[in-house]
Amino acid sequence: MTMGAFGGVLRVLRDYGSPLHPNPSAADYLFIALIGSVVAIGGYVLAKTGLVVLSSVKGDTLLSPYMISLVGIISGLLAKEVVETISTRGRKILLGATQPAPQDGGGTTVDAKPPASAGSNSSGPPGTT
Repeated sequence: MTMGAFGGVLRVLRDYGSPLHPNPSAADYLFIALIGSVVAIGGYVLAKTGLVVLSSVKGDTLLSPYMISLVGIISGLLAKEVVETISTRGRKILLGATQPAPQDGGGTTVDAKPPASAGSNSSGPPGTT
């Protein structure tokens, strides 16, 4: 957890010196460090369960403290991207499941885009049929 927080602070310091990003506020130092700690716990759980392979040795192996520290720092550095990815994927799943397909008055599903007619040449390149 500490290495995840350390990685989060490194991320904030990197953003502080970058002209492409706005300068972080004082709350960002605490908030990003906490997110880094949480993401580092997730990275540790994934590594411990074997979903992320961190060793070339097969069988039951112990994780090196150096490898755990590396996973924590990387988790802290990428914490904002991880949270954004999880939130966008979750939003797509939830919105996709809650929005029903449009229906006509009879209860049948209506396609959003009508099929192109056989003689229409609007969808292909010029000169093709």
